[in-house]
Amino acid sequence: MVPAALIPALALTTGTAAGIAFELSWRFILWLPPLLLLAAWVTWRRAHSQATCGLTAVAFGCCGLILGSNAREESIDTPLRLALDREFGGFRVGAVELPARNGPVATRLLLAEDASVQGSLTTLRGRVVAIHLHGVWSASDGGVVVGVGGTVSPTRAIEWRRGRIVEAPVAFRRPARYLNDGVSDFERSTALDGISLLGSIKSGLLVNVVRRASPAGELAADVRAHVRRAVNAYVGRYSMLSAAIVTAVLIGDRSGLADDIRTRLQIAGTYHVIAISGGNVAILTALIMTALVSIGWSGRRAAGLTLICVVAYAAVVTSGPSVWRATLVAVIYLAARLLDHRTPAWQATALAAAVLTVVDPLDVRNAGFLLTFGATVALLAVMSHAQVRRAHGAQWPSHAAWLLTTVSASAAVEIVLLPVMAATFSRVTARVYS
Repeated sequence: MVPAALIPALALTTGTAAGIAFELSWRFILWLPPLLLLAAWVTWRRAHSQATCGLTAVAFGCCGLILGSNAREESIDTPLRLALDREFGGFRVGAVELPARNGPVATRLLLAEDASVQGSLTTLRGRVVAIHLHGVWSASDGGVVVGVGGTVSPTRAIEWRRGRIVEAPVAFRRPARYLNDGVSDFERSTALDGISLLGSIKSGLLVNVVRRASPAGELAADVRAHVRRAVNAYVGRYSMLSAAIVTAVLIGDRSGLADDIRTRLQIAGTYHVIAISGGNVAILTALIMTALVSIGWSGRRAAGLTLICVVAYAAVVTSGPSVWRATLVAVIYLAARLLDHRTPAWQATALAAAVLTVVDPLDVRNAGFLLTFGATVALLAVMSHAQVRRAHGAQWPSHAAWLLTTVSASAAVEIVLLPVMAATFSRVTARVYS
């Protein structure tokens, strides 16, 4: 049976996914969620619990449909695409014609990651905040991945940090389209992933930093730079590959790993070892809490300090959506403890899923979203079943109970995630969760 706390979150995420997948107009149902919630309130007042639950779920599903449809439209027709299409033509998603005269455009880019340097290839990822057309800077918006031509000196590349704004002439281009029958539209999929356009800069000498990040962002960049220097000094003298792996494990920077190494790790099912994910956040939270308890700190003091450490860690590492998903769950749990509330795991999971869906609706189409919450729900279901079994007097020896719980948890997670892994990666890898 699905816990009541999960029903609104499940309806919201399902509706959001439907709104993204199916190109439906969302404006005609704007009036529906308030009416459904009003009806749910009436049925609640009259103690019709099943009707209240059903109406609430449908209302949240409609809200998700609106969120997903609106996010899809905004990701496909970004201000950057529209501005370049008006200027040059041929920049809309699915446009058949090519831009008539597509020269470099002076662009200001807010970096979302530190510059990635792999040999002679330097890549900048971020969001365009302004473009210069007809002698005027105009505000714009759109995620881009930009390649910088030529060899970039390390002293210059280290200045291109996450949170800073850089200015350079960028030649934009659309992602490639594959029109083979049965192949998904790569350009549209890339847009939904937050990458509106690709671009290139002729030389690193043309890239200038026009605004630094916030003090917290600069401090986080300094920490990442220190980790890279320390790892290269103490590990790199023995093996540069080992140094690249250690850097990836510590701060999530995988730029030093060759593509063939990444492919081999993915085939072996061990790629998660070098990717900062929810497991890292969970381990860090548990270690900090254990260390604080061992020195006599507990309760609100331990929860507050752990909360600060977890958020700082997420800000420092090269984090993806999985890190922020796990961080949000940890923040909800620790904040509840800080306020002296007992939060059931189901409610924390449901709240985290709902908040993430509202903040970033397009994240629900990410396989990581399904893997994260699918695995969490499976583990919670096994834990709830074990608690019920113990409540009814079922007693097992400690080693047998540990083995049974481990096997049951692993089997539950694999069963729940098998369709997602098969559909997304065309590969299923067995793991043990203990």
